[in-house]
Amino acid sequence: MNLKLISILMLSAGLVACGGGSSSSDGTGSIDQNTDGNQSSLTTLTDTSWSAGSDRIIGIDYSGNTSNPVITTLKGTPVTGQDGDLFSFRSVTYPATELAEIKSIDNLNDRTHFQDLEVMDEYVIACQDGANTTGYEKAASLHIFKTTDTSKTKKIDIEVASDFQTRACASISAAFTQGTSTAMAAKVFMAGQTNIDLGGGSSETKDTLTQIDLTFDTTKDVDATDAIVVDSIERKFTADDLADRLLGVTHWAHKLYFFQYDNSQGMNGTNNLKYLNTASSSSSPVVVDVTAYDPFVSNASQQMFVKDMFMIPGTLSTDSDTIYMVSDSGAPGVVTSAYRTDIGTSIK
Repeated sequence: MNLKLISILMLSAGLVACGGGSSSSDGTGSIDQNTDGNQSSLTTLTDTSWSAGSDRIIGIDYSGNTSNPVITTLKGTPVTGQDGDLFSFRSVTYPATELAEIKSIDNLNDRTHFQDLEVMDEYVIACQDGANTTGYEKAASLHIFKTTDTSKTKKIDIEVASDFQTRACASISAAFTQGTSTAMAAKVFMAGQTNIDLGGGSSETKDTLTQIDLTFDTTKDVDATDAIVVDSIERKFTADDLADRLLGVTHWAHKLYFFQYDNSQGMNGTNNLKYLNTASSSSSPVVVDVTAYDPFVSNASQQMFVKDMFMIPGTLSTDSDTIYMVSDSGAPGVVTSAYRTDIGTSIK
C-alpha cells in the first residue's frame, strides 16, 4: 500500500496526513508554519506488508522536525480463528519512505479494538475501546510506550469511581504542555461513549469529551513507578441526547475543536463542528459550523462520519485556525473549516 501525504512543508505546519489530532507539544512550544512552496508535491510512503481488503489504517501522526519528520501509523489486521485483531505500529523517518514495524499487539482473546493514535515527541499513545457487555464491562484505555523502547507499555483506564467510565474511544488528541524532563505535563482529550453513574444504582450512556491530565518523568521507563502520573480525569462536555455522537477531537494549547452529530431533533439531526476554550473552567462549546448535509457524500442530508480531526492554529491572535476532518464513510475525503477565536467567527 502507498500512503499519499501532502508535502513535508505542510507536515511541518502540523498537518498530519489523515488522522493526527495534534502536534507533539503546545502552549510553550513553537511550530514551523512555513507553508510556502509547491504544496502539490507528494511524498509516497510504502507499507510492503499491507494486505489489500484485509488491513485497515487506524491512525497516522507526525513528530520529529522539519528536516527529518517522522510518520507513525497504526493498522489493524483481522486474524482467522481468534477473537481479536493484530495491531501493528509502523514508522518511517524522512527521507526514507518505507514504513517499518516498531511494535505489534496481538489481541488474541480481546475483541476490543484500538481506535486512534497520537505521538508526543518519543511517546506513542493509542486508545483502545472498552466494553458494554453486561457482566464484562470495562473502561476504554490509553496505551503509552516510547519509540526508543517499545517493549514497555503503560496502560491507563479512563474512568472515575462513582462518576463515569468511558467505554468506547472514537478519537484522541494529545500534546505536552510545559515542564521539565522529570515533570513534563501533558493533556489528552478523548471523545467516545461513556457510562455515567446517576446514583442509586442507575446510569446512562452518552458520548462525552474527556480531559486526561498526565505528568511524565521522561528519564524513566514508562512502566516505572511515577513515570507517568494521572493527575486528573474529568468530563469536559457531555452530549445531550443518547443518540448524539462525538466522533473527532483536535486541540492546540487552550483551543479545542470537536465534531458532534446532534440527534436531538430526531430525523432532523445536524452535523456540528464546535470550539471549546479549555483555559476557562466555565467555558461552554460554541458552534463553528452546522449543517444537516454530509459534504463527504455529495451533500446528502445525513450524518457525517468523521474518522479523525487535526488543526493548524493561527499564527497571530487575529488569524483563523484551520480545522480538517477526515471521512470515515465509504466516500473518502477531507473537509475543512476555519474559525477566528478572537471574534468568534467562522470564516467561509
